[in-house]
Amino acid sequence: MSGDIRRVHVVVTCSHRKTLPVPARLALRAVTGVRTATRARKWTARLGSDPGAAVPASALYAGGHWDIARRLPCHAPHGADAAGWVCSAGYGLVPMEAPVRSYSATFAATHPDGVPGGAVRAAEWWAALAEWPGPVDAPRSLTQLAAGESTARLLLVLSAPYLAACRADVLTAAAALADSTQLSIISAGTKTDRDLAEFLLPVDARLEHALGGTRQSLNVRVARHLLVSGDYEHAAMRDRLTRLLADQPPPRTFTRTPMADQEVRAFVRDRLADDPQATHTRLLRELRDSGRACEQQRFAGLFRAEQAVGR
Repeated sequence: MSGDIRRVHVVVTCSHRKTLPVPARLALRAVTGVRTATRARKWTARLGSDPGAAVPASALYAGGHWDIARRLPCHAPHGADAAGWVCSAGYGLVPMEAPVRSYSATFAATHPDGVPGGAVRAAEWWAALAEWPGPVDAPRSLTQLAAGESTARLLLVLSAPYLAACRADVLTAAAALADSTQLSIISAGTKTDRDLAEFLLPVDARLEHALGGTRQSLNVRVARHLLVSGDYEHAAMRDRLTRLLADQPPPRTFTRTPMADQEVRAFVRDRLADDPQATHTRLLRELRDSGRACEQQRFAGLFRAEQAVGR
C-alpha cells in the first residue's frame, strides 16, 4: 500500500432480492408524483415512518451477487481499514450496517418499481435521496464520502444503470479526493464515457470464463478477485485485468428457445407449487439456464398474474 492511504470504501449496487417481504406501500410503484422531488419526499417519508422491522442493509439483500458483495470489505489488503456501502435506489448511499426496511425500488428501467424518466430523472432521484438524512448519521452521497476522507480509496462496484444514476456524484467525488487515482470503478456493461474513462477498470463478459458465476454477479466477482489478489492501487488493478482479459476467449453467447405466454405461466405455476416463496428473478434465471427464453419485464408480468391466481 503506497502513500498515506489506509482507508478504503467499497460501494456496491444493492440487490432487488430481499430476505424480508416487501410491504405494498414500500414499492415505488405505489408512490406518485409528477416532479421527482415531490415523489422523493413522499417516498422517504414512507421509509421513515413505516412500522416494519429494520435490519442491517447487509442482511436485507439476497442472491448470488449480494452473497459476494457483503464480504468485499473483508478482502481488503492487510492493514487497510475497509468500510462497505450500498448504492440503493430506495435509500441512496448507506453503510452496510445501516438499519433499513424491506422495499422495492430500482434504477432498472424495465422494472415495475423502476425510477421513471430515463437517465436524467434517475440522476435527479439520486440527488433527491442525498438531501434526505437517511437511516443513520453518515455521508449521503459519494461526494460527501470523498470530501470527508480525501485520502481514502474509493472502489465503486456498480451496475451500469446505477452508475449512470450517480454519474454526476461520482465526478464531484473524484474532484474531492486528494488524487484521482484513488477512485476506481468496476461496471461491466457501461459504455465508453469520456469523463469517467480514467476511473473505469477494463471489465467485460469475457471475464466470466476466468471468474465463473452469472453475468449479474460479474462486477462483484471482479472486485473480489482484485482484492484477494492483493491489488490495491488503480494502476495495479487495471494492469491485472488487462492481462486477464487478453487470455480469455470471446464472451459466451446464449441461444434460447422462445416461449408462449401459456408456457411461461405453466412453468411458473409448477415452480410456485414446489416453492411458494420463489421470486420471479430466481425463476427467470432457472428458466434461462434451462435453455428457454423470456424477456425480463414480460416474465415479471406473467409471474405476478400467476401469483394472483394462486391467492
